[in-house]
Order: sequence, then structure tokens, then C-alpha cells
Amino acid sequence: MEIIVHILSGFAKAANALYIIAVGRRIHAEEQEIGRDLTYEANPFTGSHKS
Repeated sequence: MEIIVHILSGFAKAANALYIIAVGRRIHAEEQEIGRDLTYEANPFTGSHKS
């Protein structure tokens, strides 16, 4: 049973890491498109400054 918990925990950590990477890439792409820093303007949950 413990091995299943460890495996699922690993999957959850990997999914979280991929989510953070995806949001960072989206913010970076929008910054490149707009040509300025969106540090305090981007929504941290969606990675977008658009409404």
C-alpha cells in the first residue's frame, strides 16, 4: 500500500512541476509578444494578463 502512495505522490509532484513550467512558458510568450515585463500584471493561475 505504501508503494502506491509513493507512486501517486510522485505523479502529483510531476504534474505540479509541469503545470508551473507551462504557466511560465505562457507568461514568457506573452511578454515576448507584447515586448514588456508582465510580472505584476499576469494572473498566476492562468499565466495570462488577458481577461
